[in-house]
Amino acid sequence: MRLLAIAAGALCGLALTLVVDLPLLAVLGLVPLVLCAAIFSRRRWLLLTSLLMFGVLIGASRGELSNPDEPRVVAGSLVRQEMSLEGVARDAPSDRGQLTRVRVRLVSAHAVGDPGSATPVTGDAIAWLYPPAFSIGAGDRVLLTGTPELPAPQDDAPAVITPAPAGDLVIVTRPNIRLLARAPWPMTWLNALREGLSASLERSLPSPQAELARALVLGQRDALPYELTEQWRRAGTAHLLAISGLHVSVVLGVTLVGSSMLIGRRRNLHVILPLVLIWAYAVLSGLNPPVVRAAIMGSVYLLAITAGWQPSGGLALFLAAAALALWDPSIITTVSFQMTVAAMAGIIFLTEPIEALIRAPFGGREGATPAWDGAGGGGWRRFGVTGVSASLGAVIGIKPLLLHYFGAISLFTIPASLLGTLALPPVLVTSTLTSVIGLNTDGLIASFVGWLAWPWLTWLITVSAAFSAPPFAAVTIPPLSAGAVVLIYTAIIAAFSMPVLGRRSGLLGPMVALPGLSAPGRRRILTSWPALGALAVLAAVAGIGAAAPVVAGVGLSGDRTLSVHVLDVGQGDSILITSPTGRRVLIDGGPDGALLQARLAEHLPWWSRRIDAIILTHPSADHIIGLTETVRRFRVGMVIDPQLESGTRYGTLWEQALREHPDMRAVYAERGTMLNLGGGAMLEILHPPAPRPFDTAEEHDDNSVVARVTYGAVSFLLAADIYAPAEGYLLETDAPLRATVLKVAHQGSRYASTPEFLRAVSPKVAVISAGEGNRFGHPHPETLTRLAELPSPPVILRTDQQGTVTLTTDGASLKWWPE
Repeated sequence: MRLLAIAAGALCGLALTLVVDLPLLAVLGLVPLVLCAAIFSRRRWLLLTSLLMFGVLIGASRGELSNPDEPRVVAGSLVRQEMSLEGVARDAPSDRGQLTRVRVRLVSAHAVGDPGSATPVTGDAIAWLYPPAFSIGAGDRVLLTGTPELPAPQDDAPAVITPAPAGDLVIVTRPNIRLLARAPWPMTWLNALREGLSASLERSLPSPQAELARALVLGQRDALPYELTEQWRRAGTAHLLAISGLHVSVVLGVTLVGSSMLIGRRRNLHVILPLVLIWAYAVLSGLNPPVVRAAIMGSVYLLAITAGWQPSGGLALFLAAAALALWDPSIITTVSFQMTVAAMAGIIFLTEPIEALIRAPFGGREGATPAWDGAGGGGWRRFGVTGVSASLGAVIGIKPLLLHYFGAISLFTIPASLLGTLALPPVLVTSTLTSVIGLNTDGLIASFVGWLAWPWLTWLITVSAAFSAPPFAAVTIPPLSAGAVVLIYTAIIAAFSMPVLGRRSGLLGPMVALPGLSAPGRRRILTSWPALGALAVLAAVAGIGAAAPVVAGVGLSGDRTLSVHVLDVGQGDSILITSPTGRRVLIDGGPDGALLQARLAEHLPWWSRRIDAIILTHPSADHIIGLTETVRRFRVGMVIDPQLESGTRYGTLWEQALREHPDMRAVYAERGTMLNLGGGAMLEILHPPAPRPFDTAEEHDDNSVVARVTYGAVSFLLAADIYAPAEGYLLETDAPLRATVLKVAHQGSRYASTPEFLRAVSPKVAVISAGEGNRFGHPHPETLTRLAELPSPPVILRTDQQGTVTLTTDGASLKWWPE
């Protein structure tokens, strides 16, 4: 209790210096007086009061000494002027369409061309730039040259999770970037490991489950779809997306309970596994400061258990928090530090009371054995209840802080957080296993393991989607004041201190008592029937996972239809074809890799990571970017490529992706190439011939691949991005152009789709792939007029208005429907 008083006082003293400017000499002069009072105190209350005041003075002295002598400029003061910003990359870049996003912790800034004018800077910069010619990892030192601007609310989607103080964040659009120095080799090794784990998750899981697993295991939130983060914000579960003290606390609580049950508590060996796992989790997440601080607090907590301190939990928490804050007083104002302390406090103080509430209906009154502990498998039920209780304790601990910092509140935050937190432990375990196994095995094996992760990740997504759906789900309120937060925490303490459930004391019981973790009975957990049953279930799930891709691959569904999906990928093209026998062909990938993965997940079985053939019509950004991501995520049988020179960074990345997968068969795309899709469906390439008729670097569009798919009496002409010259060439060479469905060339450009070409095709359905509100004005009114003036005007379907367009045929009839 004495150490607890000093630690609590130190935290209060540090907090005091944030609001009051204290004279340092006066504070130091009071220290001897307070020490004397503590030494000669005869009464316990006077001793504790003196120690508390001693801690306050120590904290206040450290707070006053921490004021920097060197003035630092806030990043927000540098806006609207061209500057050179030097800093350290916080994590690997993330691709967002044609641009790449890099977050940099700023160190200094200087006028362009004048390094001698460098000024220390505090804050971050988010750079939106074209893909750099070199790799960037966490810890790399870079130099950005551009014009900083203050962010608009949508410029930093993760800000709904971890807000930055006003002026501490700037946006730099399309800056020049230069690599100054690589990170130290341990960080470089860690970057490579995390990159491999990230790629493993992407190969093993569909979107958005893969992006969610990356966020929860590796802390890579930048790749999360905006729609997903918005759903989680409205549902009140956004705090689950950012790795923080909550996640470390959940890992600690669940593994401590499980370790205690599996190996017992002799010689305190049960603390080894939780200690290893929380630090392994901290390493996997990139050793971000909030996670490291949470791991330190968790380590001190485990040390307290090992040392046999009773009570130990609260003392360990306050000692760890005070030590971290005295080392770096600035962290006391950070959201991450406060949430880490609150989450750990929730586990330490609330796990046992919440468990008592859950066990009460089963006879779990004080001194009684619950009904479930008397039956087989009671230990595993206890494990589940205690794990859930620890997770809920962490959530309750951080909720008041979320109301203080974010203002917006979800009306369903309690049930959504409850249901989401239940899945957090299995999500972390199964996703980590999937990523690790996929490092040293092929994607097929990792996909089997991904079967175990997919249901839990889908559960999290479904819960947030369901609770965010009502229009009244989220209510914007003014952020709660600090006083209101204190009142809420006081109410929580009071609620858990009331004498209920037949206990002689309140639910909170003796302060900081450790949760009961011992396994009931003396039988071995690993040889119990529930444990064997659980292993059998896991084996069955893995077996189903192994069989599903095989079943899907041979097309045992009996469906003899050909489906063509013109995917809504914005201003670009991407077409997914599935043959009657289940073979899949993807033509082009659109301008955004993440968006394409989301669209593919809507039309492919979640367990299957196979595409039989990819066709690149030409290497323009709005066709090639998504394919580069797809090659890395799917098992691709062959790539059909016109092998046109790109001359862009996107083309270089495509070629690099192909070199990384030498097992893929490469086919040169030229007129006359035939692809047997199975079941009587065929794909024929009509253009370009060899040699190229428009063989210049500027003629990529007119040299792009035109394909015709036939199945029975129904045909599809996919005109890529050709213009009038290529259309004229096809007419002159008597190419078989007549088709039931026409994918209109070049997003409906006025310079394509000539009247002669359209009459030769004579389609019944014309599909236009274009981005909503695109700056080119596609589809052009002239093109729409030409289609309408055909002798038999076709039905016109547009992705910019109707979303993804799906067409299916049995070879005799054609059905279609927009999204």
